[in-house]
Amino acid sequence: MCVHYNIPMNSSTATSLRENLFKIIDKVLISGVPHEFNKNGKKLKIVTSGNIDKFKNLIPHKSIVGNPENLIKARPYVWKESKNV
Repeated sequence: MCVHYNIPMNSSTATSLRENLFKIIDKVLISGVPHEFNKNGKKLKIVTSGNIDKFKNLIPHKSIVGNPENLIKARPYVWKESKNV
């Protein structure tokens, strides 16, 4: 099974690539996002040959606002047609 993601690629010119080659290679290896560059009107890509664990790049966020214990004790709301209308 092949899955394609619509990930925006970084792109540059061959001159820019030459100046920043090692930075670009490191960025591709860390992020897994290919880098595209143009040389004589042709497009070329630097991509990784293996799989990259994209979850490794996630930044943890504190997403619960308030006391997490309140979520455990929470009861779902029940809609009562005659009472709520």
